Amino acid sequence: MKRTLVFGDIHGGLKALIQLLEKIVLNQNDRLIFLGDYVDGWSESA
Repeated sequence: MKRTLVFGDIHGGLKALIQLLEKIVLNQNDRLIFLGDYVDGWSESA
């Protein structure tokens, strides 16, 4: 089954993103779309 997963405004929350990706159990047919701000003030931002 192919899924499209959309993520918005990560704001540099790397730990939260990793936790989310672990919960949804990705497979090779999944399509990931990232929208919004990737970095923005969180301590995990580069």
